[in-house]
Formats: sequence, C-alpha cells, structure tokens
Amino acid sequence: MVDRIRWVFIVISLLLPVIFFWQIWKENHPQYLPYQEAFKDLLIQKAAGVEEIADFEFGVRQRWIRPLNRVDRCETCHLGIEDPRFDDAAQPFTSHPDVDTHPIGTLGCTICHGGWPMATTLEKSHGPTESWIKAIYHKNFMEASCSLCHGDFLQEAAPILFKGHKLFDELGCRGCHKIAGTEKINIGPPLKKIATKVKKDWLIRWLIEPKGYFENARMPNFSLDNRQAADIAAFLYSRFKPANADKEIIGSYERGRRLFGESRCVTCHSVEGRGGDIGPDLAKVSSKMKPGWLYSWVKNPSRLWSETKMPNFGFSDQEVQDIVAYITEEYIDLELEEETIIADAKRVIEGN
Repeated sequence: MVDRIRWVFIVISLLLPVIFFWQIWKENHPQYLPYQEAFKDLLIQKAAGVEEIADFEFGVRQRWIRPLNRVDRCETCHLGIEDPRFDDAAQPFTSHPDVDTHPIGTLGCTICHGGWPMATTLEKSHGPTESWIKAIYHKNFMEASCSLCHGDFLQEAAPILFKGHKLFDELGCRGCHKIAGTEKINIGPPLKKIATKVKKDWLIRWLIEPKGYFENARMPNFSLDNRQAADIAAFLYSRFKPANADKEIIGSYERGRRLFGESRCVTCHSVEGRGGDIGPDLAKVSSKMKPGWLYSWVKNPSRLWSETKMPNFGFSDQEVQDIVAYITEEYIDLELEEETIIADAKRVIEGN
C-alpha cells in the first residue's frame, strides 16, 4: 500500500511541471497568434515595406460597445475591418464593406453577425458552443439581424429579408405558428362547410397541387400523393355533412348570360385574367363550386360571408338559377377530361 501511494506521488510530481509549462506555452501561443503574425506581414506590404509605418501590437483586441452594454473581441483576428487598404484581402483580414453606415465603434460585430463576442478561438467565437448557442450567421442569412434596428421592411437594403417576410405573410405562416409580438391570423377559409361548397374531384386536385388551379395560391404544396390527398378529402367530406349542397338548378343559359352581362360581373371579377381584380377569377369556377353553393352565394353573399364585398343584387329565385345555369355551363376547366373528374371523385368516395 505504501509503495502504491509513493508511486502516485511520483507520477503527480512528474505531471505537475509538465502541466505547468504546457499552460505557460499555451498562454504564449494563443490560437489567434498565427492570424496576427500573418496580418502584420500583410500590413508591412500595405505600408510599402516600411515596418515603422506598420505599427502593430500583438494581443487580444476588445471593444466595449457602451450603448449596447456589449463586449466584442472579433477584431483579435478580423484585424482589417476599418482599414480600407484591406478591401481586397481574404478573410479574416478584409475590411468591412459598410463600415460608414454601420460603425464598428457604435455597433460592434456580433450584434449583426452573431457568434460569441467574448471568445478568441475560431471554434468558440463562431459557435455554437455549450455555453453560447447563437452561432455566427452564414453569409446567406446575414440579413436576418437587420430587423433588430431597421424594422421588418428593408426592401432595397435587405432584399432577402424583405422577400422572406413577404412570403411568411402570403403563405399564412402565422395561421399555425405563434410569433411573439404579432397577432395570429387566418389566411385560409374555414373548412367546416367545405363539403357544401366544392366538388370532390376538385378538392383532391387542389390538395395535391394548389397552384395547378390558381397560380397565386397561398397554400403550399405539401407533396401529397393521390392516396393521401384522397384520404384528407374523404375525411373533410365525412366530417362535415353537406346540407342542401346538391340543390337541383333548373335555369336558362341565355337568360343567365344576359343577367350576367347586365349586372356587370366582370367589373369585379376577371375571366382568364381579363376584367376586375376585386373578386376571384371565374374562368374555372364551375369545375370547383357546387351549383347549390353558387345558388346560395349569388342569392345572398353576405349570409355566407359577412365581410364580402359582393353586393346583394336582389335577384329572384329564378334569376339566380338562370345565372348559376350560365356559370356552370360556361366557366369550366376545359383542360380537364371527364375520366379524370370521375376518377378523382371516386378516390374521395373510397378514400384511396
């Protein structure tokens, strides 16, 4: 036992000097030193070979950004940030391209670029690390922090950020995702009565590719196959039973066409891109909507949607049937084949 303890002390006594001198060596050979040595050589070249002009001191560079109560040490390696002579230098020595409008002394580096401001090694400063999860931004995402100071809509100065915000709103991401400081909004229509509104075959095609029907659709493509889309459509139809959706329409195409023209429907609606832009395009509406729902809508739009801009024209029941007869016969998707419509409707009924 005594011999074992003796050997332990011998090993420890040998290791302690090694560890001590290794720490001294490590302190005098920091990871940033090769960068600073390379920068000094480059600085001498930029100073036309006059070493006295290339005044340089080795060591940690640190800035205290008083307005932000933040410390940055990025310039320990990124040494040419404010020197225009290093515009053509490679990283980490290149000068900052926008230092006039984004002064380093006022903003520092990490408030825009991310990373760990106190670190002086490549791994820790760029991150992420166990103690600092915010890694430095990849160059493709450099505009992500612009909104901290400049708000959300920097169309010219931050085009990628602006496009991202625009897409975020257009695709209705807030409808599902809670965003701090913003109101949750609903982009898509309620699905409670969808079975009374749209045809089975149209619904399955819409679920597979929304932009196939409407190129500006906000609903994304979820990469559903035929079976998945049919199952979803079958679920919607089984859960929300149609009420009076298959109302028989007995009307006159000619009278409906006359009423459609006299009511100037194309003032608000377009047909294949020609006409108004207040209401939806009617070119394929018959391939989507059930005649019974069209009847209820034309008869009294605000009863189905209180916020609609479409007025109540006061049509009689027969006039509404005439208009619906005209719309269902005139505004169909001519590219669809009858076999496709039947097959898609069958998939919804069978759920596969």
